[in-house]
Amino acid sequence: MKRRIKAGDEIKVIAGNNKGDHGKVLQVFPRKDQILVEGMNMKTRHQKANGADGQKNPDGGIVKREAPFHISNVIKIEENESQSVNSESTKKKEKKSKK
Repeated sequence: MKRRIKAGDEIKVIAGNNKGDHGKVLQVFPRKDQILVEGMNMKTRHQKANGADGQKNPDGGIVKREAPFHISNVIKIEENESQSVNSESTKKKEKKSKK
């Protein structure tokens, strides 16, 4: 399967809990056909304390972080397409309000 989405691309989610949201791709996992998107699919992780040697998380606690999701749930957005997507949604809203 040809993958057109790369790290740094702007995407729109077309399926799942974050449907309709826009975001930036942080990382692509080609063997799993999954991507990691900034601020989406946030999961809670209970982090064990790493020690008091000045490491990242000496106290431990509950941390929220992004989880990867399948690449088929997103489409790539081009610079000029993002404007047209917004105008299409406003046109649909106008039609609904006229009825």
